[in-house]
Amino acid sequence: MTEQFQKFLQETRKYKISQIKPGDLIKLKSDVLSFIYHYGIVVEESDGMYVYHNTPDFINRKEGSIVRESLNDWLKHRDILSIEPT
Repeated sequence: MTEQFQKFLQETRKYKISQIKPGDLIKLKSDVLSFIYHYGIVVEESDGMYVYHNTPDFINRKEGSIVRESLNDWLKHRDILSIEPT
């Protein structure tokens, strides 16, 4: 991959992230298997943007597997496949 193309991909990613709004459904590639997708829904709270998503390896205090993570942390090192309004 050329340096120019990598820069283009980074700018495209930054633009996509800048367009995310509360209520959007984000589809990512799974870290585990290439044919599995990971989804999260975006919410805006007084202290920032967050994503609620399912993580089967984590049990929350209500004994479920839905977790809240900051949008930036959740998107780190992950490929965005789509962003859809809900």
